[in-house]
Amino acid sequence: MAWVQAQVACLLRETTELSVTRRSGWAICLVVCAALFCAQAFSAPTWEQVQAFYAYDASAPLDAEAEEPVDSGILSVQTVRFRSVNDEMVPATVSRPKTEGKVPVILFLHGLGGSRADSAKVAPLLAGQGVAIVSIDAAHHGDRRAEGGAMFSADLEMMVKGFRQTIIDNRRALDYIASRDDLDAERVVLVGVSMGGILGSMVASLDERILAPFLIVGGGDLVGILQTSEIGVAQEIRQQLQSSEAVREQAAFIEPTNFIANLSPRPLLMLNGRDDKIVPAAAGEALFAAAQEPKRIVWYEGGAMEGHMPPFDVLIPMLAGFLKDQGLIAGP
Repeated sequence: MAWVQAQVACLLRETTELSVTRRSGWAICLVVCAALFCAQAFSAPTWEQVQAFYAYDASAPLDAEAEEPVDSGILSVQTVRFRSVNDEMVPATVSRPKTEGKVPVILFLHGLGGSRADSAKVAPLLAGQGVAIVSIDAAHHGDRRAEGGAMFSADLEMMVKGFRQTIIDNRRALDYIASRDDLDAERVVLVGVSMGGILGSMVASLDERILAPFLIVGGGDLVGILQTSEIGVAQEIRQQLQSSEAVREQAAFIEPTNFIANLSPRPLLMLNGRDDKIVPAAAGEALFAAAQEPKRIVWYEGGAMEGHMPPFDVLIPMLAGFLKDQGLIAGP
């Protein structure tokens, strides 16, 4: 086992290079296989192993490309692209209020099937508060969508690679925020919705530049979600995968409950629905139970939820309170 762990560490050092080479391409494949082998040998990796799996070179050039900002009336909206691991150019949207100086930032993670464009539903509501929103397209989403690719899949290797890529991409987004003189890298919170809540729990746990996460209808216990969720992709996966234990072992490096305890002492806020059929209540309970204090979860029953998502008249006041608590906006 010690030899395998040493090989994982070695291969991870290789994959932090951002240039495309045949060698790094093979290294990426090998590191996933090695990590999965490790996960099969122990269902709960150590925090040091998790950190090594998501290590990357933060000093590598971003090679950022920025389009001209678009004036939306109350916001300046800009499309940018920056370089991440595996030589991926990651598309992002920066929605910034028209105020002078550095402004605080929400790193927004969209849900399954969504894109960075989803941040446009929230950005105008916060423009008057002087808060910017930065959001990327997750792997296999938005401008990165490609035939045959999927974030959730019976192809567990693709699933692990997609999670790892997206988590590091969001950390590269933090690097990009720090490179701008109009965004305050010292005041960044994370807001994740559904799949974004699942991924966001891991991003925030791994990266201390996040002051706090607000996870909306996110959860833990991925195997439990895949076994009980009524979303179509989960039903398809259930038909193709027979052994839940095999999935649990191979998914150890993308299981949120193996991350969230390391968020503390930073605070956690969660919003979940008791009758949610997409991310069941048990998934929210599992993630919350694995977290350390300070933590808070708010539950909404039946009519307070519109299917999977809470209505805006519930969500926005909670978001405003969260931003006040973290000192991003002024409170009454």
